[in-house]
Amino acid sequence: MALRLPRILFSILVENKSDKLNPSFRLYYALLHEQDFAQHRKNIDLNIWKRLVGYALNHKRALYTVLIINTILAGGSILFPLLTKYAIDNFVEKNTIEGLGLFGFIYAVLVVLQAWGISVFIRCCGKLESYIAYDIRQQAFRKLQELSFSFFDKTAVGYLMARMVSDISRLSDMIAWTLVDLSWLFFYIIGITIALLALNYKLALLVLVVVPPFVVISFFFQRLILKHQRDVRKVNSRITGPGKNS
Repeated sequence: MALRLPRILFSILVENKSDKLNPSFRLYYALLHEQDFAQHRKNIDLNIWKRLVGYALNHKRALYTVLIINTILAGGSILFPLLTKYAIDNFVEKNTIEGLGLFGFIYAVLVVLQAWGISVFIRCCGKLESYIAYDIRQQAFRKLQELSFSFFDKTAVGYLMARMVSDISRLSDMIAWTLVDLSWLFFYIIGITIALLALNYKLALLVLVVVPPFVVISFFFQRLILKHQRDVRKVNSRITGPGKNS
């Protein structure tokens, strides 16, 4: 029985087979299934993303601090390979240690600054995540107070709790960490492109040739990732909903 239980849960939650449930749970499952976001957009809705970014803009101090730190971290990530190149060209190839002390000091300062920047980034992103989750839950709670009693008659409490707890946590995590981290990626790509062109523009152009195909491939995988991510959130709601409803 213990070995069959995971397979039964998988059939119910993933394969949408509710015939294994007793009548009382079957009725609850039917209601929960109707409340899933059955009609999804195939592409990303930019209007929704604007609303989500608006929650981060409500806390400009933490957001701008993270963006500035990301710019500094991107610059540091670009400088370290250039410093390695400088060390090889001036110390290894010339077989000398003249100026090595100053070089080591500058390198150590950059390492300390990079470590400090990462610690500030983690701390500010953690605060931003908490602020965003709090704001979304406050707004959602106020909206729930304005709804009629008929809404709660036909909506499972566990479903609402899954949205209020798990899904909102996922949203705040995505805004505070994923979206903000894109700023680091943007500055890093721009900086590394400039560095490549400055060192050897022919080799840089050869490397940049592969960028357009990767962009096209990324759009293909983005659609797949979006579809499966929504399926995962739906299954998560079905798993956590009954437990929170009890």
